[in-house]
Amino acid sequence: MSVLSVENVSVRHPGRILNRSNAHNLVSEVSFSLGVGEIASIIGPNGAGKSTLIKAISGELDYQGNITFYNIPESHPQRAKQLSILPQSSNLSFPFRVNEVVELSRIPHKTGKTVDTNLIQHALDMMDITYLSDRLYTDLSGGEKQRVQLARVFCQLMERAGKSQFSVKNGYPKVLILDEPNTSLDLAHQHILMQAIKKVSAQGVSVLMVSHDINLAARYSDKMLAMVCSEQVIFDKPEIVVSEDVMRTLFGPHVSIVNVQGNNTDTLPLVLGA
Repeated sequence: MSVLSVENVSVRHPGRILNRSNAHNLVSEVSFSLGVGEIASIIGPNGAGKSTLIKAISGELDYQGNITFYNIPESHPQRAKQLSILPQSSNLSFPFRVNEVVELSRIPHKTGKTVDTNLIQHALDMMDITYLSDRLYTDLSGGEKQRVQLARVFCQLMERAGKSQFSVKNGYPKVLILDEPNTSLDLAHQHILMQAIKKVSAQGVSVLMVSHDINLAARYSDKMLAMVCSEQVIFDKPEIVVSEDVMRTLFGPHVSIVNVQGNNTDTLPLVLGA
């Protein structure tokens, strides 16, 4: 089952006309689909069109082509319970406490104060920020703010307290869209985040994220979309995408691939720069 379908999506440069040469396109004819519980990472150099594509999928930018979320129209009230988005930057200048920022995610739901309090606590635990609960958001470091925002988008998709917080209700799958979620996170919290993503995907949440860390994305993703100069290079499994040919297409001739042994005896590709 396809939860998210992107077909021949193009985004033009403001004020310019889309043309077949793709010379003025920010995104050019990208196509892929995301299944239930799949994790897909979008990779590529700066200016490849990754964030622009995310904005088109999120409804922030006009586009040509077709983008479908499990046939739920944008105006459907269920959409806010099934789709959660973390943009590249989240600006919040009001002196809300951390738990209040996460609580904003529960606005689309009507699960009640008791359930919401439990879910907020769980989201804080997921991002290792329980100790920040009563701190003012505006007083936090960049990395701490990012973890609060991640807790917020996770909490938005939660349905119930207990071990199956993200279980699908009413037949509508859930999608989590993250634009560079590892921004400002230290190494330990990058892995905490990726383990949390893996956990929610196991409960049926489909995840689409932009990542500049190829090695981390390859380790945790089911599929990877490689882009360069606004165009799609390949959409496939990590072991296919993380090849020397593809990486050199994206980042130049000085990239190399080294195979290393993983903890579960799998051989993992490691991307190295010049």
